Amino acid sequence: MSLRSASHLWISLPFLASSAAASGCSDSAGETTAGAGGSATATVGSGGMTTTSGMPTSSSGMTSSSSGEACPSPEPAHPGVKSNVGDVTATILGIDGKPAAALLADVCGTNLCLSGKTGADGQMMVAGGGKELSDVRLLYGNGIGYVKMGTPLPTLPDAKFGAIHTVALPPVAEGVALEAGKTVTSGVVSLELAAGTAINVDPTIYKAGEDGFRAVMFAPTDGNFPAVSAAPYTIARLVGLAPINTRFCPPAKLTVKNEDAWAPGAEVEVWLNGTETFDHWAPYGGWAIVAGATVSGDGATIVTNDGEGLPELGVIGLRLK
Repeated sequence: MSLRSASHLWISLPFLASSAAASGCSDSAGETTAGAGGSATATVGSGGMTTTSGMPTSSSGMTSSSSGEACPSPEPAHPGVKSNVGDVTATILGIDGKPAAALLADVCGTNLCLSGKTGADGQMMVAGGGKELSDVRLLYGNGIGYVKMGTPLPTLPDAKFGAIHTVALPPVAEGVALEAGKTVTSGVVSLELAAGTAINVDPTIYKAGEDGFRAVMFAPTDGNFPAVSAAPYTIARLVGLAPINTRFCPPAKLTVKNEDAWAPGAEVEVWLNGTETFDHWAPYGGWAIVAGATVSGDGATIVTNDGEGLPELGVIGLRLK
């Protein structure tokens, strides 16, 4: 991870793992087990070739702003449920019904991650081979072309999701640079970053020029989103935000269009879908409230409350309190 301040300087945080060799042990089959402080993936390409890469995490689990304010993630506890995983299949489509081709689709526990991609027809299959995974989830999308969501598997050992949906983000070229002390807008979504805000972008996902702010709003009724079905409460509206996993200290003030015409002054909960195995704000593959918000006096927008805000980008859900 990296910290970007108002002066555009990049400061590297200490990593527990910067490679698969550091974070875990790879066996002869090319799978990778995660170390205690990070996770790693064994990525299986369409030709059967396997490559291994590590996913570093901050050793402190904490981001600090230039003013010295500390913003540690709450790190929800893992249930530690162990499951033997067989074949996991799904057909992943955009909400326009077209196949989402070459989309990352990972079957990940907190101890082991098996990765694949969708084909041209949107179909994916990850063969678990009966491996034992802890708190296994399906993660699909990468936050570049499409949003990324995490959800529990519906059945075990084999999990057949059927047709599920994802949502395309605005093109990378339309991204707006995140800068402390500025307000950035994408479509009907804005983020206000206080002066001195630490902006922590995940460099394992984004290259230079890919890390601009992008947003897309959609509704649960736009498709079959298993992550939403697994939410603890009914979510009325969803917003996909990129660059995913980006953290703000202090949290960013979020403003979104009041698409559901909620009454002025209505209280709103802002939920975050958890897609990180460790060092996270929301349970892995689940949801957590990360901020409260209120409908503006004119009823046009929903704005996070003073003293609250969005600590991390990903897919968020909005619901009336």
